[in-house]
Amino acid sequence: MRRSLLFALVILGILVIRPAPTPQAQAQNNGTMWVDGCDTKIIDTLAATTDVIDYRAACDFYRECDPVGDGDPVCQIETFVRMVDQCPADDQQCHDGAILMSAAILAFDFPRGEWIDWVPPQTVIDGVPQALTAFWSGDDAAALAAYQLTAPDDFFFDAMLPLSRAVLYQRLGQPDEALAEYQTIFGWYFEQPLASYARSQLYADLGRLDEASFDVAELATISSDDAPLQNFVAAVTAQYPLDESKTQEWLVYSVNTSSEYVVVAVHDRSLTAPRPIRLAVYDDLDLILTIGLKNWRASDLDAAHELVQVLYRSDDPTTFTLIYPSYDDNYGSMTLTEIAPNVYQGFEEIGFFEGYSSWTFMLAPADAPDPRLALSDRRHCENGILSRLDIGSVVTGVDYSDRFPLLIADTPGGTVIGDIKVPYEGYITVIGGPECVGSVTWWEGIHSNGTRGWFAEHVEDMYYAQSVTMRPDTPFCAGQLPALSPRLTVGTSAIVLPDLGANNLRREPSVEAESVGAIPPDTTFEVIGGPVCVDDTVWWYADYEGVQGWTAEGQAPDYWVAPIVE
Repeated sequence: MRRSLLFALVILGILVIRPAPTPQAQAQNNGTMWVDGCDTKIIDTLAATTDVIDYRAACDFYRECDPVGDGDPVCQIETFVRMVDQCPADDQQCHDGAILMSAAILAFDFPRGEWIDWVPPQTVIDGVPQALTAFWSGDDAAALAAYQLTAPDDFFFDAMLPLSRAVLYQRLGQPDEALAEYQTIFGWYFEQPLASYARSQLYADLGRLDEASFDVAELATISSDDAPLQNFVAAVTAQYPLDESKTQEWLVYSVNTSSEYVVVAVHDRSLTAPRPIRLAVYDDLDLILTIGLKNWRASDLDAAHELVQVLYRSDDPTTFTLIYPSYDDNYGSMTLTEIAPNVYQGFEEIGFFEGYSSWTFMLAPADAPDPRLALSDRRHCENGILSRLDIGSVVTGVDYSDRFPLLIADTPGGTVIGDIKVPYEGYITVIGGPECVGSVTWWEGIHSNGTRGWFAEHVEDMYYAQSVTMRPDTPFCAGQLPALSPRLTVGTSAIVLPDLGANNLRREPSVEAESVGAIPPDTTFEVIGGPVCVDDTVWWYADYEGVQGWTAEGQAPDYWVAPIVE
């Protein structure tokens, strides 16, 4: 779903910000639409560059396979297989030419987007035929120079051009440059099976057979009943088999997901079934993450075929960090941290147009117990969510609570007596609970306006309350580092230090808030909530002889209160 949305947003941006139509685009508007390299406006030119491969016959097959001409990646590689079958055995130029000719079919096409009002830049229209003519004449350098004229611009994302340049860099003995071109391809969003195959051949030539086998494994995920393609993939897979000693069956256990567009939504996923994945882990730092790591959550992928290569970080042997290639404004990373032998805690964050998403999960071998069992102490209600709150947590509504307010009731599941309608419209300090009503987790709290009652942490699997502080026993609160590090903790007693005057109790954690009482010097009180940081000051929710309110711990360099140590 996210892929489709992202693609739609990118296309919308292109339609909104692109310049006035070129003459070619205007002609397209009049019904002379460019479709791909098998279009009548270009097929004669490309077919004339060689008589070694029958380009017209390849286009006839491509048109039958993909009548819409929307850049189907499977049809593209099926077409390549028919081209390379025309080559004599061990004819490397013909083999590479088949890749270039297949790439040319899509070099005139916005991938997967024929409904877009689009024609290729003139540099593509002129450059690709020049490149193919030079290649078939034996001048690889001139062919590369022609392809270099066709670098993608802001409105042209075609991966076929860097693929063509990569093939020529390899032929010219420049593997590093070829790999750099491949990296740009796999930084994009579209499936590129032909590029996976071509890069596998480069890795094989470099003696990097593990990486070649990973690219071939990616190629083998293609689902097609085309017999020539099946035979081709089987032969290549047999040539570069995966080292099964490095590959294991693992399971990915989701914990929660978060996404932000205009609003934020956080969901507990800890009751969902785990997902199988084939995982290969290496500690050889000369190996680079070479396959585009697919989103492990995506429902449109064949999990049984998904294969991920993970590398150790050099500075921390217990942690992996995977940085995703960028696609336009899309970027992301994943961190896996070992929390027990062969058990990893994972966090993935992806930023994209107008938002981001994150995902936490756990990862373990398929024959290991469910690692989420270690989180069972956070599940207070049967079939309920994993709670994120504790006694002493300071919470507010989530970013969609203007539409779904955080309701405050007189009892768990009882009569509503208040709400928080928008994020950060005051705070609730958790002072009691949890209690279960069905599978819903309820907590007792005191609102910063003085309202006391019960609120539900979630509705079904979606969180409606979020903590605005870190855990109370940390030296931080509200994500800030105050001038004075907190010394108090929730549930303990404290004393107002003598000779400094009384400590005010306020309705909210602010020196501007209304005073509801005061704690005299050298007098004890109970800490029942907090901390909250406001203006570099740490505030605690206190109870002094039945009067409750927020009191400040001090202002640098002086503490006004101190914990009572028994």
